[in-house]
Amino acid sequence: EAKALADKLVAAAAEERRFEAAASDAEVRLQILSEAAEAAKAQLYSDRQALQRVLAALMAYSRQRPPAIAAHESRAQDAVRAAILLGAIEPELQKRSRTLARQIDDLTTLRADEALQAKTLAIAEGELSAKKAEIMAMIAQKRALQAKLSVESKKFAADAAKAAAKAQSDRKSTRLNSSHRMPSR
Repeated sequence: EAKALADKLVAAAAEERRFEAAASDAEVRLQILSEAAEAAKAQLYSDRQALQRVLAALMAYSRQRPPAIAAHESRAQDAVRAAILLGAIEPELQKRSRTLARQIDDLTTLRADEALQAKTLAIAEGELSAKKAEIMAMIAQKRALQAKLSVESKKFAADAAKAAAKAQSDRKSTRLNSSHRMPSR
């Protein structure tokens, strides 16, 4: 029984080391994902002011009514210039919006991966905790078994000592009885 318990303890300790390694790996991956998510977030927000200025300008321009056909020449020229400028920056705005959308998707994916990794870490830590509890229970069982064996061993030793003392007493008693019964010549 003690041998089987010792074997179980060794196996449980090996499994505990595997759970610790898995938890450690999950922590490292979680840290890497967190750092990547923060970097993506920083990148996303780095162009924030420039994008705000461009959007503000576009919104202001969209609020202005286009000049009437029979408008003053300078207003018509301003409208043409604005249309040319918008035509020139439109490809850049589209490129920026695609980049921004990709960055948002990347950040969303990183956050989802981070949440999944946090869940994996929690599971690994739960398994590790359960394995540690199992090992502690086995250690307690082993100690109880050792204590029981110690008590039984002491009892056996005491019984053996009593038996030896009784045997010696019986031998003495037998010798004395033998010496008293011998006829004198």
